Amino acid sequence: MRALTVRPLQPGSLEVREVPDPVAGSGELLADGLGVGVCGTDKEIAAGDYGAPPPGRDRLALGHESLGRVRGAPPGSGFARGDLVLANDAVVGSVNADLRHYRQAADAPAGADQDWPARMITRRVPLSRAQEAFTAREDDIKVVVSLEE
Repeated sequence: MRALTVRPLQPGSLEVREVPDPVAGSGELLADGLGVGVCGTDKEIAAGDYGAPPPGRDRLALGHESLGRVRGAPPGSGFARGDLVLANDAVVGSVNADLRHYRQAADAPAGADQDWPARMITRRVPLSRAQEAFTAREDDIKVVVSLEE
């Protein structure tokens, strides 16, 4: 599969590279990527400000804000092939939070305007031109790199 990668701490190293396909472990969900949001963290890592590759590798794949379609799901997970899933590796919480707080936070979006996320995307670029997503424009709110070309 292709991924948007950088060599951490090396400005100008952003490039699309072939990387090994992921393999789902026991109890894990496997999804095909559809799009990746480019956030401030990605821009800082691409600029060489910080970051570290996984152990044994020299490059880091960007894109902790992602949208995918389920390819395979473990039995009893509540997911089915074709479901849309979101991933964001940023953890938000509090040491005082308990299960009740978590459920309130997880349920809150259900009552929200379901169209607002689409209005936040001000620009989409194909993976082949991903470098453009890292150049800020005055009206940018969220730029998405489309993984489907």
